[in-house]
Amino acid sequence: MTRLFTDGAEFGDSLFWDSFSGAISSAYHRSGVYSYAVSSGNSDKSFTASSETYLRIPFNLGNSTNHNIMWRMLSAGGTEMECRFNNGTYKLEFYLSGTTKILTSSNAVSYASWVVLEVHWLINDTSGIFGIKINGLPDGDYSGDAKGTGSTIDTLRLCPNYGTNQYYDDLALNNTSGTSDTSWCGSGRVELLKPTAEGYTNQWSVSTGSTHWSLVDDIPPNNDTDYIYSSTANQIDAFGLEDFDSTDRTIKRVWAEVRAYDYGASAAQISLGFRTTEGTNYFSTTNNTLSGSYARHISDDFTTNPATSSTWQDADIDALQLLIKEVS
Repeated sequence: MTRLFTDGAEFGDSLFWDSFSGAISSAYHRSGVYSYAVSSGNSDKSFTASSETYLRIPFNLGNSTNHNIMWRMLSAGGTEMECRFNNGTYKLEFYLSGTTKILTSSNAVSYASWVVLEVHWLINDTSGIFGIKINGLPDGDYSGDAKGTGSTIDTLRLCPNYGTNQYYDDLALNNTSGTSDTSWCGSGRVELLKPTAEGYTNQWSVSTGSTHWSLVDDIPPNNDTDYIYSSTANQIDAFGLEDFDSTDRTIKRVWAEVRAYDYGASAAQISLGFRTTEGTNYFSTTNNTLSGSYARHISDDFTTNPATSSTWQDADIDALQLLIKEVS
């Protein structure tokens, strides 16, 4: 897989970001109930250093046209690409190294509604490519010198400079290193299905009460207010999930996501996955190592139903149970 990240702010916190300077908004959201609102400062998300990427970064500029710099792509902390909103023309402008404009969007964008911006960038100083799509349609292409000072990029930075909120939702990033997810991300949306019932087994301990699912369904997460816990290897907790409404939707990927930490501060590990309708457990190929503070932990992406290797169907999702396993 070469999907480097997918996120829709649906946990109502900022733990997707390595550093965050903003707020979680329920006033503006493209899907679900939350988006990220930023008006100043830097909000950084690091990823595997890549020389060719496809970014999806839907945005809404709220009720103000008072915007200029929106976001940057960085390499080792230095600016390699900068996206600006021109508040005179309402067009997007892209600056190599933050200084040399190489592309302006063909069309003006609406500042008061959601705009799905996708960006393809191949970093090369002679045969580079930089192209954009807006709301699914090609809107500009550049070829030639598309290299700043670095040969790869490793960080997305939201960095508005005008003091009025910009909103971001349904972020995704691909690179070209694998055999799938190597091109445009498309107009995808992220939906969260919360636990609503006990699963087939509940081996972890509870901080209070007797039900497990009700301790892990809080959005935003309430951390140590109530929780489940385990220190016994191979113990599994399973949870039934909300039903999924597939009307006018195609399911492209499913993943498990939790907020967890190691209360023993000894780098314990958990594994995340799903139990499908035929009663088989499918866990991620790699484990999640916990730290001494709450962090975002995700499973592998399951782009097809692992039980059938076929496209996900509504009934498949409705029958899923989310799994968390204590590993060490």
